[in-house]
Amino acid sequence: MRSRIGADGEEFYDLRSTALAGLVGLSVGDDEAVAGALDFTRRLMADQPDLPRNFFLVRDSKGHLVTSFDDAEARLFTVGFAEHQRDPLYYALGLGMTFLAAAHERDGAPESLSGALAYAEQCMARTDAILRHHYTGKIGWGMAKLYRLTRRPEHRAVAEQAAEHLLRTQLSSGAWWIPTLYSAPEEQPRAVTLDRTAEHALWLRLFSDTMRAGD
Repeated sequence: MRSRIGADGEEFYDLRSTALAGLVGLSVGDDEAVAGALDFTRRLMADQPDLPRNFFLVRDSKGHLVTSFDDAEARLFTVGFAEHQRDPLYYALGLGMTFLAAAHERDGAPESLSGALAYAEQCMARTDAILRHHYTGKIGWGMAKLYRLTRRPEHRAVAEQAAEHLLRTQLSSGAWWIPTLYSAPEEQPRAVTLDRTAEHALWLRLFSDTMRAGD
């Protein structure tokens, strides 16, 4: 899916938008969207030149992997490690993993499962930081799906750690806040609090439903 990324507004194809489009396509039965997202998501993994240090997220309008960009915009183009990159977009890897796992659930294609496992490997390579982040819910849902498919204990362990992080960081009011962006809950705008709380509650519900279906 095309996305406008960067200050110049140039059009690119990125993992986040494409994997989300694929998940929506699976939900509404849009086979064309699913097929395009499958091709993009699997080829993106296959074409990575610098794993595990960098996972590049974006292709340009000609289909080339974008590996050069301004430092100020780096997090939009690559997922690195927390010690080398400020606030990496870990959830992009989680979306790729979740979409491919969901696609395998639908059609049983082995290449979708192997792709999901490859994305999971990149997530687990960043385990310490990826499970202590406000993007953790997306990782937890995808790992729960993989556990349901593979029964591998490492997938269950990561899924449970992700859910535990969300529960541990919930405020006494029931809401969540983003400590990487706001120094105190009171400083977080109400709209952001509502958005974060709705999203985290959704991830916990999806995690719970997926794990119950797998047991």
